[in-house]
Amino acid sequence: MRNANLLAGKTWDQFKWSRLPLHVTQQFETLRHGDFKTMKYRPEFPGRFGSFEDALSYCRSFFEWYNDEHYHSGIGHLTPTMLHYGKADQVFAERAQVLQEA
Repeated sequence: MRNANLLAGKTWDQFKWSRLPLHVTQQFETLRHGDFKTMKYRPEFPGRFGSFEDALSYCRSFFEWYNDEHYHSGIGHLTPTMLHYGKADQVFAERAQVLQEA
């Protein structure tokens, strides 16, 4: 069996994760079931990927959107990037200012 040594001493999950680049595995490790549901129900989700590279390309695009553009109701309609980089207070202050001026 070709590449049998790749599986030697590893469970399937260890092998599967070891084939992904580090930045991708770090993102997947923090995903919950709801995150996969969000991915699956996006209009551009292909259902099946033609190759590992196709899946990786889709996931890179998805996580960029998910982290930088998608506003999450569970974190005050912020993006994860806003929250991660400590911009939540600034965004909330700007929102309050807009409401006050309205």
